[in-house]
Amino acid sequence: MKILTSIPSYSGWVRQELLQFLQTLPTTLYFPPRLPTDIARNNIVKTAQLRKFDAIFMLDYDAVPHPDTFPKFLRQIEQEVCVCAAPSTQSCGAVTVLNLNGQYVCQGSGVERVGNVATHTVMYHIKCFDNMVSPFEFETNVPRTQLFNSEDYVCHDKLTKKNIPIYCFWDCWSDHIKEKRYSRPYILQQ
Repeated sequence: MKILTSIPSYSGWVRQELLQFLQTLPTTLYFPPRLPTDIARNNIVKTAQLRKFDAIFMLDYDAVPHPDTFPKFLRQIEQEVCVCAAPSTQSCGAVTVLNLNGQYVCQGSGVERVGNVATHTVMYHIKCFDNMVSPFEFETNVPRTQLFNSEDYVCHDKLTKKNIPIYCFWDCWSDHIKEKRYSRPYILQQ
């Protein structure tokens, strides 16, 4: 399977830890132009389609994926047209799989089909994007002064409506590095 790995980064910088992870992957690495996130993600999709890749492994510039992430995602993508994502914790403490309570997140394991997930660490089968012109777009008001939903939420909502499965791989937690490293949360006391 031919995989395009890409990191949309408006700032142009990438964490050293992520670069070390990328060196282990048997994929083609593509850095899109420095564009707003939605346009960069759409550029990645169009590039993968034009170059006839089978899948896209998309990572945020501040992600540090679990070492098992790539092979587990790839096994699932080889079996079906789907989206595979790793959960992560944002710097505000919010978990990127929507509408789940903290205890569930701390104890989640295995692979679970979900309705939506953020694009922090995600792999798409290229056929997910068939007949989609701009899969990633922000949902805003008409003068574009208020953001209602992020580009990843809007894309995954479109894919869910196309009946494309989205899987969360609970055992492949992706650390999020901002001012400090945010890893998988845990329960302090039962």
